[in-house]
Amino acid sequence: MNHILFVDDDPMVLRGLRRAFSELEESWTADCVNSGAEALQKLAGGHYDVLVTDMRMPGMNGAQLLAEVVQLRPQIVRIVLSGQADHELLVQCVNTAHHYFSKPCDPELLRTTVQRLFNLGQGVGDDRTRGLVNRLPLLPSRPEIYQRLLTAIAEPSTDLESLGRLVESDQGLTAKVLKLANSSFFGFGHSVRSVADAVSLLGVEVLKSMVLSVQVFDFCKHSTRAGLSIERLWARAQATAAAARRIAHEEGLPREQQEAAFTAGILHNCGLLVLAENLPDQVRAAIALARNQHQPLYNGELQTYGSTHAEVAGYVLDLWGLPKSIVEAVASHLRGPGLLPAPAGQATATAPLDTLTLLHVAHGLVGERLTSIDGIAETALDLARLASLGIESRLPTWRACVAETLKPNP
Repeated sequence: MNHILFVDDDPMVLRGLRRAFSELEESWTADCVNSGAEALQKLAGGHYDVLVTDMRMPGMNGAQLLAEVVQLRPQIVRIVLSGQADHELLVQCVNTAHHYFSKPCDPELLRTTVQRLFNLGQGVGDDRTRGLVNRLPLLPSRPEIYQRLLTAIAEPSTDLESLGRLVESDQGLTAKVLKLANSSFFGFGHSVRSVADAVSLLGVEVLKSMVLSVQVFDFCKHSTRAGLSIERLWARAQATAAAARRIAHEEGLPREQQEAAFTAGILHNCGLLVLAENLPDQVRAAIALARNQHQPLYNGELQTYGSTHAEVAGYVLDLWGLPKSIVEAVASHLRGPGLLPAPAGQATATAPLDTLTLLHVAHGLVGERLTSIDGIAETALDLARLASLGIESRLPTWRACVAETLKPNP
């Protein structure tokens, strides 16, 4: 039985929330309290899997409650209900809430989201990964600009110029979009000077993945303490994304699949940043262990904290609601015979060039030329798997694609 705790000082809201979960009553029990103080009493005396809290309440507000919950029960999935005037409070809980809903909230959307968040990692991880991530107090929240971008894209009247203005509202995103558009990875052959032109050339899906990557890379403040370089991790993510997209294009795959491969590549190492922000000393220890043993990083990670950055990345992307194909590709791209066991119940890829295979190949081939951590063995390509899919013979062509992709600007 799963347990959810609702916190709101409005009795009508609590009744509505309880009704929303009536269809889940066989698998969920719901408790309702009208203050942060009562919520802490409940949490101290019982087990809960999910907390849904209002922001503005007398006494202890939602941000203060979440700060306490992170210390008391960090494994709980934490969801915020916020009104239009709650922006200042939301800033205070950007690193303590997993998801946000605006009031009035669609009860069905809340219900399905809670169920999804609770089931995070199903098919992309296992109990050890979920246990690790749920104990991490700081997880990057899906950025507000990403939601604004999705809303704008859904509007038929939105043009590229409007999307460009939206991107320009974020300085870090603007810089990364223009840098990517002018890199050799895309080879447009001319200088891209405006964000609107960059959006037109890169495509909307690439733009969306860039928004998410900026959120993750800006989130990490302890990379040096963990023994990581943000610049090198970003270069590796960028190269892997471009290589995956280039291979998909070389194979004549649809644009949608090319963009999914790019998104998976640009976000494939975000779990390492999440771990570095929360467990910098343990990440440094995992790096040292892998370096001493002349093994890939995942080997040191499993020995140090029992999971891998790939699985943690899959958890975070599932939390943000990305497509399952991308989530599973990111979570599983390191895995192969003799490397990591597949989670129970997860089927192996059947399509020769799905997003997972594209990412695995791009990651392996880029690793032959570009490292992100000195002295760490790169994860080898799973040649047995590629052979079983009948695509091993394509490796020379793909290796040439990667070499061309990584060629410096003239």
